[in-house]
Amino acid sequence: MEKTSVGKTSDFTEGHVLGFRIEGNDVAVVKWQDSFFAFRNLCTHSAYSFDHLNLRPDGCLTCVGHFAVFNIQTGEPIEGPTSTPLPLFKVSIEADEVFVSQ
Repeated sequence: MEKTSVGKTSDFTEGHVLGFRIEGNDVAVVKWQDSFFAFRNLCTHSAYSFDHLNLRPDGCLTCVGHFAVFNIQTGEPIEGPTSTPLPLFKVSIEADEVFVSQ
């Protein structure tokens, strides 16, 4: 996947996940503690999407399907019914524009 803009930094609310379709990939992007993270927008357990969810206070993401919990920085599952990590994407910021790439 080529580097693709997903919006301005001001388009993102702290801890709120937004979903995008980029070159056939379902990608979730979230701002957390002034950093941006991107990962596959489908739970590795049952393919529930994460867009419009909010991170927990500890910065982890809980799937609404079967309550799998993921570390958004590493993609690793930390609770729940899956042992498969979320695939991650690279995020870069250029002049207040947020870009995602493989």
